[in-house]
Amino acid sequence: MPVGVMVAPVIPGLNDAEIPAIVEAAANAGARSAHLIMLRLPHGVAPLFEDWLERNRPERRKKVMNRVRDLRG
Repeated sequence: MPVGVMVAPVIPGLNDAEIPAIVEAAANAGARSAHLIMLRLPHGVAPLFEDWLERNRPERRKKVMNRVRDLRG
């Protein structure tokens, strides 16, 4: 049975640079497909995520949120 890899959530500006290595490792392990799911911030999740960024990755907060807005509107 073919095996694939799912990379989720992809957070632009935070973990997207890791995708090539993940996909390569999965392919080397036999994966035949790869799928990505971009970060979604429905309803009240956006303020919670932005607060998490401020506490954990303050230097990237603005870049990440701008890229998420560009992708998701």
